[in-house]
Parts: sequence; C-alpha cells; structure tokens
Amino acid sequence: MTGLRNILGQLDEAGQKPTVAALLVNRAGWITDLLEHSLVWPDDHLPVVEALAVRDALRFAFRKCGIAAAELDEKSLPDVAAKTLGMPKAEIDVQLKNLGSTVARPWRKEQKLACLAAWVTVTGRR
Repeated sequence: MTGLRNILGQLDEAGQKPTVAALLVNRAGWITDLLEHSLVWPDDHLPVVEALAVRDALRFAFRKCGIAAAELDEKSLPDVAAKTLGMPKAEIDVQLKNLGSTVARPWRKEQKLACLAAWVTVTGRR
C-alpha cells in the first residue's frame, strides 16, 4: 500500500486526484474461497490463485486510499470498449498500437488491456 500512496502523493503534487482505478478481472468466479482452494489444490491453478490474491490486495489498497475500483472483465472488454468509446474495435486497436509507440518496449497484450480498461473507465465516468 506504501507504493500506491507514493504514487498518489506524486499525482497530488502534480495537481491530480485519482478517484477510480480500473482493475482487469477474469471469469475465475468458480473460486469462491481463495484460501480453501489454495489448501485443497496447492499445485493446481497456482497462477490463477496468485492473480486473484494480487487483485484482492489491490482492492484492499484502493479502499484504504479512498479510490473506487472499476472492475472490467478482460474477455468482454473489447465489446464494452467499442460501446463506451463509440468506436469500432479495429479503430481502438489502432489507437492502442499508436499509444504503444510512445512507451517503452515491449507493449504486450496485458499492457494494452490495462490501458484500454483505464480508457474505458475514465470515459464511462464522465
């Protein structure tokens, strides 16, 4: 949480006050108790369990810092983005590719999805 508070402090110094964070989620809703699942299946689905634990930690940190979390399903995000942004998916892909040319390489799928989630969240809250 210290890292998040440091980032928020830097943004505050720049005159910005974030009120929402986009959080990419997936359809791992079948895991209802993370601890129980980890104990019963210690070697199975470890990447899924780790990702869910990180998301829980982020949710906690956002709450403690007074930031709302907008959760977007990564599978349906392209359709939601097209609707929210009022753009065809192909145009969104071009925009994301162009944004990627301004940041350090590599500009991977996960980074594009995170960028798109933030774009959709900010646009949808106006």
